[in-house]
Amino acid sequence: MGDEKDSKVKTLDEILQEKKRRKEQEEKAEIRLKN
Repeated sequence: MGDEKDSKVKTLDEILQEKKRRKEQEEKAEIRLKN
């Protein structure tokens, strides 16, 4: 039971990190297009 909860939390953290990375990449791409 505990292990399952840990894995769920890890996957949620990974999803949040991926979203952050995508946002940063999109912002960088927008800056490049503007320049």
